[in-house]
Amino acid sequence: MKNYLFFTLASLLLFACQTPNTPEQDATSDSPFPAFDSLEMAQHGVRVEAAVEAEMGMEIACTGRIEIPPQSRADLVAILGGYVRTIRPYEGEQVRKGQILLELEHPDFIQLQTEYLEAAAETERASAALKRLETLAQGAAASQKEVDKAQADYATWNVRLASARARLAQLGVSAEDVKSKGLRSTWALRAPFDGYVHDVAANVGSYAAPTDVLMRVENPAHSHIELAVFGQEAERVKPGQVLEFSLNGAQERNRGEVVEVGKAPTATGSYSVHGHPGASVQGLRSGAFVEAWIQVNSGMKPSLPSEAVVHWEGQDHLLLVEDGRITPVPVHILGEKAGRTFFETLPEGRFVVSRPHVLLPVGEAE
Repeated sequence: MKNYLFFTLASLLLFACQTPNTPEQDATSDSPFPAFDSLEMAQHGVRVEAAVEAEMGMEIACTGRIEIPPQSRADLVAILGGYVRTIRPYEGEQVRKGQILLELEHPDFIQLQTEYLEAAAETERASAALKRLETLAQGAAASQKEVDKAQADYATWNVRLASARARLAQLGVSAEDVKSKGLRSTWALRAPFDGYVHDVAANVGSYAAPTDVLMRVENPAHSHIELAVFGQEAERVKPGQVLEFSLNGAQERNRGEVVEVGKAPTATGSYSVHGHPGASVQGLRSGAFVEAWIQVNSGMKPSLPSEAVVHWEGQDHLLLVEDGRITPVPVHILGEKAGRTFFETLPEGRFVVSRPHVLLPVGEAE
């Protein structure tokens, strides 16, 4: 910092040379600081006061994005592969769980239904044949070998029936409906939960391979905030702290809470802070830019006007005034807010809070 010396120090020294020594001044004769005369100091704008306990409530400013957990995102794909016949919702439209989003068709779907119906019929036939042979065997009209063969036949068709039913279930098709209503040409993809439709990538008539994502559904009800905090500031962030955030540069601040703080730095050197928005916050969208302010070190802490702090001998100090003597007190600063500086602890007494630099020893004012 640039060294300077106010004219006040010269006037104070002149005043001291012209005034006979008093016991109060003799007490400071070995101190590099001048004796503190309240009247003389007040004339030159030097003021003292005691520290005041105040709510600290410091903020860490950071940025991030709205994210949706994997449990609240779903990619819709055509497991079987097929041609898109209808697309129901528009991009960004709200949908309900179970609502039909797309309908597809493919000859293989007809084949799956046919295999299920054949397996169901053969299972019923094999079951009836087995019961008949078991009855005949009781009267010695059928051999045990014939019964065993009928049991194996029934078990085989039962497995095929279960397999065909499971393949239909993968497509969201009820096997019972196929059995009662007959063959269908199309099957539907439905919303797995309430949410909004995003990234519609299908067109009517286009072929959808099993690996193609046709659209996405997101449920913003469980959105969270992912923030990046750098350096030592990350050490001050703790779960449970209040955070305020605004979306996409808006002035309005919403409230939330810090839930988790990352233990390892990311590739950019920042630490991830995971937060949840308050229950009253609605309409969040995945990927929205977030400006956030995390409330840290809240609580009552001793404070003084920021001008009271002087940098002397390479460290921050306050000037304690007691019985006409000025004593430099090294301090640990927690932070500054609204023109006041907060400290971890301070001794009892009164401190110079206005123009303290003029009292530093000659050549050391900064």
